[in-house]
Amino acid sequence: MQRTRLTTTVLLCTIGLLITTAAGNVSADALKMNVSDYRYCDVNTNPRYPLQGQPAEILVTVHNTSKKLIKDVTITIAIADSTQNIGSSQLSLEAEGTNTAHITWTPENNGWHNLSVRASSASTGDEITVTTTIPVLSRQFYFQWYTRNWEEERELRWANMVQFRTGKTDTYDYWKGRGMFIYPSLGWSSPKTPEAFVKYLERTKKFGGLVYDELNTKYGRDLTDTPLIVGFQQFTKENPDIFTALYVTGSLNPTMANLSRRMPFNHFDDNTPKKTGVDLLLLESYHNYQITSFNSRTPYAYFDQRIGIARDYDVLEYSIMILGYAGVEDPKQEKRGRGPYWVKPYELEDQVRYIRRHAPEMPGIGFYGHPLSKDIIDWNAMVRFADELCLKYFVKPVITIWDRDIQLTPTTPHNGNEVTLVATIHNIGGMDAKDVLVSFYDGNPLYNGQRIGQIHRIKKIPADEGMPLGRFVVKQNWTAKSGHREIFVTVTSDSDEVTLLDTIAKRCIMVR
Repeated sequence: MQRTRLTTTVLLCTIGLLITTAAGNVSADALKMNVSDYRYCDVNTNPRYPLQGQPAEILVTVHNTSKKLIKDVTITIAIADSTQNIGSSQLSLEAEGTNTAHITWTPENNGWHNLSVRASSASTGDEITVTTTIPVLSRQFYFQWYTRNWEEERELRWANMVQFRTGKTDTYDYWKGRGMFIYPSLGWSSPKTPEAFVKYLERTKKFGGLVYDELNTKYGRDLTDTPLIVGFQQFTKENPDIFTALYVTGSLNPTMANLSRRMPFNHFDDNTPKKTGVDLLLLESYHNYQITSFNSRTPYAYFDQRIGIARDYDVLEYSIMILGYAGVEDPKQEKRGRGPYWVKPYELEDQVRYIRRHAPEMPGIGFYGHPLSKDIIDWNAMVRFADELCLKYFVKPVITIWDRDIQLTPTTPHNGNEVTLVATIHNIGGMDAKDVLVSFYDGNPLYNGQRIGQIHRIKKIPADEGMPLGRFVVKQNWTAKSGHREIFVTVTSDSDEVTLLDTIAKRCIMVR
């Protein structure tokens, strides 16, 4: 039986399965591949999200359920419903053993790709074919996750950056097999010299990267020229190929921002970005620890501070926000009747929307939580909800428009002038947006505003074109009418795969 309809809401896990029986000395179901459960999927990619135009590996693990050696297993991968082959590989399977094939693939386009994966053995007659859905992105995103519960981590579908805790080899092997950015977590070192700190960090070389926790809490506010800061700068300079991420607690300050300083390109050589600091700043921003009394101060001021400094120091594209959704159990506070504050799902989603609206350059999002007081919330449900936000607001196409994106020429028209209205639509997600509808209005469309011209139907807004990326311009002619006018632009989509962030914008003008 084969399911022909594929959904794209579950990574690598919605499948159609075809088993072909044939005569042989091993039963026809000896070869097994599991892609129905994303937690134990046998078809993965490395990196977790292949990038458009860049080589990636498809990892295919095949199981031999028989008690006999199968020497001639051929793995073939093709684009489903087409004649385009990606590649093939040969494997041998020990009795009741497993083996993994590594096949290189360079996807030409971003979006959802249905791949047909076939494992067969000519000597035994065994054959199995599975179809799986792979998301390909237009650019790199980081979805960082920190939790102390291994079983809850398996609930993650969309995370691609998980911290590895020393000694948990099963955790490391599992995430490595799913193509994750997985790096050891370090912190709370107190070296006396920069050289001692460099030596401490060098033990992570075999993993290809590291995540360091709370570097800025060791020396209070005065961080300049401390062994930790100088040592970290020296380590990143000497090891440019080592991926480094750094948790930033409290307010982002110039010293921490400068750790991620980069040159946009090398003026004397080529257009290759040159690394001059930390790869990724993880800006801890926990609303559940920052409760404002009587709503006297917006909690988003906490976000604005981090976003503002990161933008001022040109490191916003190398920074992501880390959000919290669970409080800390504090017996002293509980005695005073103040228990921990648990962020609700709708509050967490609004935080992500705020970040996407005010810092669209940020290449991802992260989450932090402790699995405490499970009687207060459904912890696993919260983990899954937060994880799905990565899909909704980063992986999928995300359409938005700001008020500043509406322009006109001439800028100061007179009554009866022929005016060109210009609206810039942005796709800030990881895939091309399809079937986008744009309309112009004279007046608020929610209160009897008059539509100007026809609805503009845009077949595709590429995520990898324009400056900035995902920028698409729509124009509309209009005959100006005297008085104060409000020009509105609305954006929607006929595609369920498109996430709509902000879909209406306006500009007030005076027509003389």
